[in-house]
Amino acid sequence: MPPLTVPPELKAITPFIRRAEELDADRSQPAARLVAYYCRQHAIEKGMSLASSPPSQSALLAIMAQLEEEKAEVGEAFSRVESYGVVRDFAQRILAGADTQYKAVYGRDRRDYAGGKNLARSYYAAGNFYDVIGVFESGDVEEAELERDENAGKRKYCKWRASEILKAAAGAGADDFGIPEAPVGRADAKAGDLDIPAAPVYKPPAAAPAPAPAPAPAPAPAGWFSKKPPGPASNAAIADAAELATFALAALKSKDVGVARQRLREALDALG
Repeated sequence: MPPLTVPPELKAITPFIRRAEELDADRSQPAARLVAYYCRQHAIEKGMSLASSPPSQSALLAIMAQLEEEKAEVGEAFSRVESYGVVRDFAQRILAGADTQYKAVYGRDRRDYAGGKNLARSYYAAGNFYDVIGVFESGDVEEAELERDENAGKRKYCKWRASEILKAAAGAGADDFGIPEAPVGRADAKAGDLDIPAAPVYKPPAAAPAPAPAPAPAPAPAGWFSKKPPGPASNAAIADAAELATFALAALKSKDVGVARQRLREALDALG
């Protein structure tokens, strides 16, 4: 499937769609498909308050259709608590790998940032996955609520570290990871719209040993990659889904998340 064209109006959700598409190609671990599912769900929740033009609404409908296609085999394969654990552990593995590489390549005092762009990409991707964890912070997953501050600190740290590396590697360009270009000759340059704090909230341990591997996720149900795509939705179904999505958008603007979730589910159901 070709990459989804995301209108400029929905630029803020582009990183999550790209993470999902990258994970779609990884059939070696069941967790990848589950994390991709929640990347798209986060993109929908974030994009509903931004979409006001037909192209952006069409893009959201395409994402919703893909979520519906995977709902039974992915979205409902694990409980919300289990899904939170899988997404959180996945984000932690990406962050731990980036921290290990940072220590091995740069050490504490060195400022040799040759090839640092790829490492910045890893940190920024980890930050994206910590953003996705917000899907579980609506009150239905107690563990996510208890770990909210810790996860927020790690998210800010990831984006701060990505920004730090890019500023040191002056001239590194932006790419599909959504990392802003570091202005040349400005050591104090800010990182665009990344909302980087002045100093990292989360700091990895000073010791150098590699982090212990995270527990493996629960085995995926059989047939995760065997589902055939559904037939095309009718014009009437698309119209119903669009209307329900409009109601969901209105609910989000009123900060009524419960109603918004229900309308989004109904929109997906309408697409059959």
